[in-house]
Amino acid sequence: MERRPLQFTTLDDAVTDARHLFERGYDRAGKWNLAQVCDHLTKLMTMSRDGFGETGFGWPLRLFGRLAKPLILRMKTMPKGLDGPAAFMPAANLADDAAAAEALADAVRRILEPGATFHPSPLLGRLTRDQWISIHRVHAAHHLGFLVPR
Repeated sequence: MERRPLQFTTLDDAVTDARHLFERGYDRAGKWNLAQVCDHLTKLMTMSRDGFGETGFGWPLRLFGRLAKPLILRMKTMPKGLDGPAAFMPAANLADDAAAAEALADAVRRILEPGATFHPSPLLGRLTRDQWISIHRVHAAHHLGFLVPR
């Protein structure tokens, strides 16, 4: 099964897509279900606001991230197949799609709060508020694209 090519204009569009996938059902073109995708996106959004702590990104990956940052921002796409540190990954047994989609909606609300401040990305470095929002949109489109509505 082929993944969907997605681009979200707003982060709210990502939440709408997740809710539609829950309501209508979906097939997986990747390894994660909707709950796992939403959990992963929620973790990264939360960390961008609250801090990342120790991530385990080695210098080769950090260098790659710094070099890829302009391309990700300009092309609005992310490379496939890169695994991040365990702290960013969802649990294998997550299955409550509805709760995960609502947790994603809560994380998006926090991202979009007026005056929201953000921490530097351990992979991409310092980002402006607008860049963070753009990265989160691209990241959401990347992962939600692996879930195909029925």
